[in-house]
Amino acid sequence: MKSEIDPSGKAAVKRLLDEHVCATAVYLPETASTNTLAIHQVRSEAMDSSQLPRLVLADQQTGGRGRMGRQWESDDGTLTFSLVVEAGTMETLPLAVGVGIARAIDFEFAPLMLRLKWPNDLILGDSKLGGILCEAVQESTPTPSGKRRVIVGVGLNVSSAPDFVGPDVPPAISLSQHVGRPIKRYGVLFPIVSGILSTLSELENAPESVLGEFRSRCWLSGQLIRFTRGNEPMTGRCLGIDPTGHLRVQTQDTILTLGSGDVQRLRPA
Repeated sequence: MKSEIDPSGKAAVKRLLDEHVCATAVYLPETASTNTLAIHQVRSEAMDSSQLPRLVLADQQTGGRGRMGRQWESDDGTLTFSLVVEAGTMETLPLAVGVGIARAIDFEFAPLMLRLKWPNDLILGDSKLGGILCEAVQESTPTPSGKRRVIVGVGLNVSSAPDFVGPDVPPAISLSQHVGRPIKRYGVLFPIVSGILSTLSELENAPESVLGEFRSRCWLSGQLIRFTRGNEPMTGRCLGIDPTGHLRVQTQDTILTLGSGDVQRLRPA
C-alpha cells in the first residue's frame, strides 16, 4: 500500500482550498474507492453545509466503481476523485457534470472538442476518455436546505488508458494520446473540479443553458442505438434529451423516453 501522497496532487488540492473552490478535502495515497469513502464520510460524520463541496482524492484506487456494477480501472495515469455536494435533482446532475468537465478540457486543450454520451461518459473523437458516477446518499436527517447529499465520482484517462475491447463499446483513449504530448494528471485537477462546481451552480439557476450545451455535445444524437426496455433489447434512433434530461428514442413504432439504463451506439454496417 502507498504511504505518501503525490506532491503535485498536494499542491493542486491546496490551490482548490486556498481559492475556496472546495471547502474541505480528504487526500489519501490509496483507497478502494473514493465514492465509497465519500459515502461513508457523509453517513458517519456530522457534516454540515459549510464543509461542502468536499473533495475526496486518492492517488490509487484498488476497487473503483463504474455504473451498473462495473469496475473502473485506474493507474498512475488516471485522475480519479469524488466530490460531495448538495443537489436538488439527480436526473440532470450527471449531464451537468459532463458539461463542466467538457468546458474545462476544451479550454485547457483548445481546439479540442469533448463529446458526451448519455448519461455519463466522456468521449474524445469516438473513444472513451472517462466516466462519471453520481450517487445520492440516504441520510436519516434531512439537510436544512432540503437538498440531498450527492457523491460525484469522476475517472479520467489523462496519461494512460485501459486496454479493453467490446462489441459496440468505444475504445479507451487518454488526453496525452490525443494531444500528442505528456500531461500530468494533477495538472488538470483544478480546472476540472472548478468546471464541475461552476456548472452545477449554473444548473440550479439556468438549467436550460446547461441542457442546451449537453445537446450540442451529445454523441448519440441522430445515431442508431441499442438499449434495453424492461427485459427486451431494442434499437432506435436517438433524438437527444428532453427538458428533464431523459433520452428520447425513435423506434419503428413510437417515440420512447429513457430515464436510465445502458445505451450503445451502433456502428454503421
